Amino acid sequence: MSVPEPVNPTHGLVIPDLSGAVPTSAEARAKHRIAVLEEELETMRQERGMKQRKTTYYVAQGRAMRRMVVLYTGLEDLVTENDHRYKEGLVDDMEAPNLKSSQYNDSDLEFSQEPRAPFTQAPNLKSSKCKANDILVLDEVSDDESMVSDWSMEVEGVNDPIVELSQPEPIAVKKEKVSRTTTSMSVTTSVADSQLPAQKKAKIEPSAASIRSIPAKLKLKGQQNVPVDTTPEHMKARGAYRTVDLPAAMQADQRWTKKYLPTIMLWAGSYEDIWVIPDDVLLHHAQLIFDTVYKDLNIVLVHNGVVHSLTAQRISEWRSNFGSTAIVIIMDFMTRNADCAPSNLAASLVDEWAFLYENPGSPSPLTAYRSPFILQLLGMAHLNAIKGYVEVPSFNMHELVMSGMSGVLALSAVAIECALKMIKKKELKVQDVLSSASHSKVTIKLLKVLNKLTGKETNVPFLFSATLWSKPTKAFIKSILRKPAGYVEATIEMARTTVNDVTDTPSNMLDDEESDKDE
Repeated sequence: MSVPEPVNPTHGLVIPDLSGAVPTSAEARAKHRIAVLEEELETMRQERGMKQRKTTYYVAQGRAMRRMVVLYTGLEDLVTENDHRYKEGLVDDMEAPNLKSSQYNDSDLEFSQEPRAPFTQAPNLKSSKCKANDILVLDEVSDDESMVSDWSMEVEGVNDPIVELSQPEPIAVKKEKVSRTTTSMSVTTSVADSQLPAQKKAKIEPSAASIRSIPAKLKLKGQQNVPVDTTPEHMKARGAYRTVDLPAAMQADQRWTKKYLPTIMLWAGSYEDIWVIPDDVLLHHAQLIFDTVYKDLNIVLVHNGVVHSLTAQRISEWRSNFGSTAIVIIMDFMTRNADCAPSNLAASLVDEWAFLYENPGSPSPLTAYRSPFILQLLGMAHLNAIKGYVEVPSFNMHELVMSGMSGVLALSAVAIECALKMIKKKELKVQDVLSSASHSKVTIKLLKVLNKLTGKETNVPFLFSATLWSKPTKAFIKSILRKPAGYVEATIEMARTTVNDVTDTPSNMLDDEESDKDE
């Protein structure tokens, strides 16, 4: 097959009218072929900017494009190569114009083993690595569409959406990085060009102590000038207050000792945990009792003020009085039974809790907590202390006076047990206590032991305290609550009768050192 010499590309090419009949002569076919190529080349020049960006294939949608296309920058190279292929018989006369519509894949390459033309390149099977923000995002191309014959002179197939002439030029958009602020609990995302969120301000809350120190009345009345029992400039340490620190209106009469304190002890004896009363609970009930006793005074009690602190001190002394009075009662019993060694007698009473029963020699559940020791102690340490109490409208007074005394009944039991155990262990000697009876007051001195940490002597292991006796007290309360209905009320009435008959050793004759500070 003879192919005419290639047309000199330096001369202007004449584009024939392709709308007419199909050329039949070799020269006409050559001109027709050249015209088609020239038209396509002109199109490529117009779209050169777009196609040059597409000569390198990028990573898009997670996969790599697997082909590369060579663009011809001059008509000379295109025509020369085309003539060369015709001379070699690689392309049929009428096939070249239709190459654009041909689609090839690996299975369709008949010349895969032939030497490759110098202007072609092997398919690039390597994925190009680029930054995600700088790549041109392309649509995913199937494997069949992603391969072009090495012998093809065309840039792309007509159906390839990447080089379709009618498709607008894609714009590579560089995505702004999104800033992320990460904490241990959450991730917040904000757009780079958006306004920064307003800085969060730290929420400042008052401390629990400051909240607790503001009485309810002051909160309700706002800025009104409400008198308080203790102004800030007169605040002291909790143990530094004395009765003389009370407001002058409270010292004008004896309502503090004759009415207020007895009512406080009545309420404290009915509290669920007789050893530990929280400050806020105590302050609330102290205010209720204060308003009842001092109806003429519009005074608000403040936390750690004089009334609150003195009330807490008196409750502590009231509990301590159970321990010291129990020792006096047991000592008196020991002197009446001098024919038996005090330690042996105390051991027999502690055994099987014989000291709880009305007749220690014949224990019976129906007489538990009704021993002479407990009834006498309950009458002296508590019933005498609550004489003169007032009726508080918000209290259930009948329950406080009768069935609400399970706690003080249990406290009386553990106080007797504590005294007996000290005598049993010879930690407290009867003769030492009796020798002080010649003076105006009975003095009880507890043993002291050396504290290895401080190097000082202390009597803490022998004190009647919550640390040592809170658990036994709760055990006794559970036992008392299992008694039949009316059992506690009947026991309290027995204690009232007993205290009216007791004239020996009044409580003001006692001077115990249990509450002394450790030296």
